[in-house]
Amino acid sequence: MGVFKTSSEVDTPKRLGVFFMALNDMKIRKAQATEKPLKLFDGDGLFLFVTPQGGKLWRLKYRYEGKEKLLSLGKYPEIGLADARQRRDDARKLLAQDLDPTVIRKAQKQAKTEEADIFEVIAREWHTKFSPTWAKTHANGIMSRLERDIFPWIGKRPIAEINPGGHPKSPTCGHLKIPHLWPLENPPPSGCF
Repeated sequence: MGVFKTSSEVDTPKRLGVFFMALNDMKIRKAQATEKPLKLFDGDGLFLFVTPQGGKLWRLKYRYEGKEKLLSLGKYPEIGLADARQRRDDARKLLAQDLDPTVIRKAQKQAKTEEADIFEVIAREWHTKFSPTWAKTHANGIMSRLERDIFPWIGKRPIAEINPGGHPKSPTCGHLKIPHLWPLENPPPSGCF
């Protein structure tokens, strides 16, 4: 039910001879968990999946290259009905361009993860966390040296690629040792500060 075809044809519950009414906020709020998972269809492949534990998850059922696929769109109530429908429409636009929404989402997530794990982002998180315990001039001095001497050289590199002593030094940064900041032998993941 509600399955996208690679063409513009859509199997809706109405077309399949099943009684169907679009969801509304009242139906969603009143949906109760049962012993078995419950699917409340909205149309065009969008449905609310109610787990036996009571969780409510938006899902999109579609076909790509002849295979049935399922895309998670988020949790209810964080993602409301209007937002879920917008996400469904966005996914349909990708399908119309012959792009798989699941593959696009994974690529975006990977790019975001890589961006968050670059040295400059993590160094700034570290500075924000620990600078309140330092004298103001010391905190300002460290950030100034990072911005002047370190970030131009390795700021955009992934933290996993950085090892102490394995990078060229700028002419002015010989006095600033990266290991002084934190032990890069065990680099912190993004968001740990």
